[in-house]
Amino acid sequence: MQIAGIKQRLSLTAAQERYWPAVEKALRGLSERAVEYRKNLKKSTDGKVDAQVAEVEQLKAAALPLVTQLSDDQKSTVLVIANMAGLGSVVTDLFSGNDVASNNN
Repeated sequence: MQIAGIKQRLSLTAAQERYWPAVEKALRGLSERAVEYRKNLKKSTDGKVDAQVAEVEQLKAAALPLVTQLSDDQKSTVLVIANMAGLGSVVTDLFSGNDVASNNN
């Protein structure tokens, strides 16, 4: 996962930049887990990353504040990147607010 490339593709505004460090840290954690546990990484049968993996949960929590600040074009970019990484359903939940309710329980 090329995290710097993701940031560049998003063209974050100055106001959005303040949310990036937490997202970057969570992306690095998820990436490290994927490399370290490539053979054991929990995946569903369709190849998507299991949304219950702790690193995915950390990414969702870190990304939520940024996601609420993204433009529609930026959201489209995030969705394309997430789909390539097997995280499309995670991002879709964040965009729709489904994850907000589950994290408040």
